[in-house]
Amino acid sequence: MIHEPPEFNPQKLILQKMEKNPPSDPSKEGDFGNFEWTFRAIEEGFSCLVVRASRPWEKGTLPIVIFEASVQVKP
Repeated sequence: MIHEPPEFNPQKLILQKMEKNPPSDPSKEGDFGNFEWTFRAIEEGFSCLVVRASRPWEKGTLPIVIFEASVQVKP
């Protein structure tokens, strides 16, 4: 489960909104919905974007990277 905002360069981007959307089909097993992030560009360049997730019921484990990309930022 994702509990924190993604990691990014705050000199290039501002996270304006983080929204959790429900599953498209609630009867579909394992579908927990999705997250949507809205960013605003503040400076041209590149920013790494990293999303981590963890299972809160698994004590003592660190979050894993589920998405990582380099983003070109153009205000």
